[in-house]
Amino acid sequence: MFEKILESLEAGGETRNIEFKKTYDWGNPQHRAKIVKCILAMSNTKDGGNLILGIDDEKQGLEKLTGMEQEHYEKLNYDHVVVEVS
Repeated sequence: MFEKILESLEAGGETRNIEFKKTYDWGNPQHRAKIVKCILAMSNTKDGGNLILGIDDEKQGLEKLTGMEQEHYEKLNYDHVVVEVS
């Protein structure tokens, strides 16, 4: 998966099936809504897509790989995302 991310960065960034987002706080309702909206939008595209958190699309090259804040990462739980998206 990491190689696919690097390929996307080298190719110029996001595509129809790959979306980058900076660090997001799952505990913040506005951030949660943005993540869910992105996932639902990709579910309507052929072959789905990948939402990759921790990438700042406003920066260039490998500088885009900003990572997530540890606190945000710890709040992000697969089961919680599934409940929100379903």
